[in-house]
Amino acid sequence: MIDRTVPYFPVWMLREDGAPIPARSLPGGYAFDFYRPETGKDDWVTVQLSSRQLETRAQAESLFDSEFMNRAEALSQRMLFVRDAAGTPVASAALWFGSPFGAEIDRIHWVATDEAHQRRGLCGAMLCELLKRHEALGTPGGVYLISQTFSYPAIRIYQRFGFRRLLTRCPAEYHLDAPFAETAARAWAIIDEKLR
Repeated sequence: MIDRTVPYFPVWMLREDGAPIPARSLPGGYAFDFYRPETGKDDWVTVQLSSRQLETRAQAESLFDSEFMNRAEALSQRMLFVRDAAGTPVASAALWFGSPFGAEIDRIHWVATDEAHQRRGLCGAMLCELLKRHEALGTPGGVYLISQTFSYPAIRIYQRFGFRRLLTRCPAEYHLDAPFAETAARAWAIIDEKLR
């Protein structure tokens, strides 16, 4: 669920390696499927549009290319979909790459669920699967993600999986004019109020 009525601020969260992964599985009628070269881009676009994270097909296709095609060889191991009983992609998330503090580490990236399939545990099941994949790949440095204030329902899920707020350590992706700590404090005040 996205709540665009709250002011927008980005938030960064980090999960340290070695933290336990909560066990979550998909409910009946759903199945995991990793990226397939022949349909993966269209599947991702479908999920982004049905989740209302993005508004147009052209915008989603362009974003997919800019976000993922620079490491296309990794997609089949790092982009996860959930399909419903009819085989339609209804959720997606990626274990992608980022360098928020210099060295490259894993990143949970572009988590989205079709609005008609939200609140069924799909996000938690995808996080569980991708964090297990992170452990299997052995990439050091933890896992981070970037979210935003209007995705506060998802932030609660991330917290359950051991992601902790970054409040003072400024990541390389931060590009707002205000100091990072000031923006983080404002963002988390909004999120904390919404999650009470």
